[in-house]
Amino acid sequence: MNVVNYIVGKEFAPAVIKEIESAQHKIDIVVFDWRWYADLPNNAVSLFNQAIQRAQNRGVYVRAIVNSANIKERLVALGIDARTIHSKNLVHAKIILIDDTTVIMGSHNYTSQAFNVNMEASVIIKQQEKPERLQEFFDTLWVL
Repeated sequence: MNVVNYIVGKEFAPAVIKEIESAQHKIDIVVFDWRWYADLPNNAVSLFNQAIQRAQNRGVYVRAIVNSANIKERLVALGIDARTIHSKNLVHAKIILIDDTTVIMGSHNYTSQAFNVNMEASVIIKQQEKPERLQEFFDTLWVL
């Protein structure tokens, strides 16, 4: 049975951090914009980033597809397998796939503006079957 949780505005970080903390094997991420706020360690995005780093540190394989070479370089420096796509088309999707059972998708970028100010909405879908279509989408982007 699938379970869908709707997350609106500021609910994103705490809800998604909980899912990241439960990841055991892999996290695949597609995102348009991802920021770091090193001088604000308690910022919601910083807490999200810390959760991603903890997952990677405990052996969860984290891959990310991003638009910016700067974001890619920052992720690679953290030990995360990251790529930009080689296409004239923009990746505007925001998707997190966790352990073949959890899909998080919606409008939230990983920025303070998106986490705290903008009118954003996303969903967390927990399912028994692997989200094959979305995994195929990720894998196709991964090799572009």
